[in-house]
Amino acid sequence: MSNPLSWEYLKVVPGPNEVFGPLAILYLAIFVTGFIFSLVIYNNQGKQLFSNPAMFNLFRRWSGWASFVFGAGLFFFLIRALQINPFTFAMRFWMWVTLAGLGVIFVLMILDYRKNYKRELADWERRKQREAHLKPLTTVGNRKQAQAAIAASSGRPVKRKRRT
Repeated sequence: MSNPLSWEYLKVVPGPNEVFGPLAILYLAIFVTGFIFSLVIYNNQGKQLFSNPAMFNLFRRWSGWASFVFGAGLFFFLIRALQINPFTFAMRFWMWVTLAGLGVIFVLMILDYRKNYKRELADWERRKQREAHLKPLTTVGNRKQAQAAIAASSGRPVKRKRRT
């Protein structure tokens, strides 16, 4: 195997018996796993994997970005495996570009976490507190007590129309 980073190696379209080399199999395994995982997270199926909704919201945003890069990588691998070469998409260069795209996504994830996680966590906790105050009173047995409790918790009294 020659140097996988030399331009001569990158611009060559691999032959039929060179498609599934050791680097290509590793590439395919990473990109299929990443694509499936990012689709599962993006479609709200992985909520139980995260400790709080703020972290899930960040991962959902990141999985949208990642699914685009993983999908592009699988597209370039498919073009290479089918041995077609429209617009020189079967060159090894495109597979390395998608790997570099994953690196960019990883850096963006770190920056987004540092910038937005604390704010989103505080928003989530504020919403959770607000919802706790809005829960209906189920333990009150008397209707008048329930109405008094609701009136005391609301900010202003409600005026009712009188029938005339």
